Amino acid sequence: MAPPTERWRDRFLLDADLAFLNHGSFGACPREVLERSIELRREVERDPVDFLAGRLEGLLDGVRHALGPFVGASPDDLALVPNATTAINAVARSLSLGPGDEVVAGDHEYGAAARTLDFVCRRAGARLVRARVPVPLRDREQVVESYRRALGPRTRLLLASHVTSPTALVLPIARLVELGRGHGVPVLVDGAHGPGQIPLDLDALGADWYAGNGHKWLLAPKGAGFLHVCRDRQAVLEPLVVSWGWPPEEAPGDPSRGRLARLFDWPGTTDPTALLSVPVALAFLEEAGLARIREHARALLESVSSLTGLAPVGPADGPEWQGCMVSLVLPLDAPEDLGARLRERHRVVVACPEFFRPRVIRVSAHLYNSEEDLLRLARALREELGPAGRA
Repeated sequence: MAPPTERWRDRFLLDADLAFLNHGSFGACPREVLERSIELRREVERDPVDFLAGRLEGLLDGVRHALGPFVGASPDDLALVPNATTAINAVARSLSLGPGDEVVAGDHEYGAAARTLDFVCRRAGARLVRARVPVPLRDREQVVESYRRALGPRTRLLLASHVTSPTALVLPIARLVELGRGHGVPVLVDGAHGPGQIPLDLDALGADWYAGNGHKWLLAPKGAGFLHVCRDRQAVLEPLVVSWGWPPEEAPGDPSRGRLARLFDWPGTTDPTALLSVPVALAFLEEAGLARIREHARALLESVSSLTGLAPVGPADGPEWQGCMVSLVLPLDAPEDLGARLRERHRVVVACPEFFRPRVIRVSAHLYNSEEDLLRLARALREELGPAGRA
């Protein structure tokens, strides 16, 4: 059984009166991880030249060596970036698209990812094709079939989320990678919600690219992310910011470092302390136990539909659909400002994706959440939605 919630809540800085059920948006950083990032900032300022021009290269290599085993990847196959959106941009803007080409993405994708693909397609005269994944879903084959129907002879990329942002569905990502491979189409996985929420073995998964966040379920400070790139795609990946790592064969520093490290580690002067705090976040997760976190979250979320009277987006009878989040379909007459009402009137925080239809609320759970948080949500929804939000 999961440990007492209060013991873990004290390890975070969340307001005591807040029912924080939205870890999925921006995460929540444990105290010791945040303190490590502050300590690192002080180290930078004590001797900026020594830290940034001298020690940083080795410290970032250390991050890759800590992160690699956690996500099942060789450290040399990881580019360190601020977030998954940056990683997706790097891939999308490295594509060689032309008029008439197509890029496929599901309609449950994160808005920033879809907008990135739309941008590169418009610039090249290509077309963004959306795989229409139905709501509610019955089975995983519907997901695969939706993407299969969207593929065509001019498809140059398939983007799919490991865990969908608006609907919190764990997609059959290995099946989608196989689908792309079978059609000769490279696959980019938006894994913003993957690391820390879903067990990862990126080498075994075999996606061409996997974009991950550190600030969500990995519990790192904001500004830590990564891009995993399979070996045969690394030569054509271009950095978003051209700096001292270009061209990589002429980059200063240790010439034995991998191409991705040389291209991405120095985008100019930035604050690297979020990335450098990742090993402490991994240590926190090891102490807490990833299996324990997932068990606790799923135990809480099992009751959220019955408590609120709202139906989940996907089937409720299979753990393969659910990580540490669930999305519930709102009634048609739910107020447009529901999220603001829940926060301001009830001090309950959930995600209410505005760009997705049908409208949903997404509920996240972590070790710091308790059953009382869900009861508060149910009471608040009953007040704001009336009979549709019954408990």
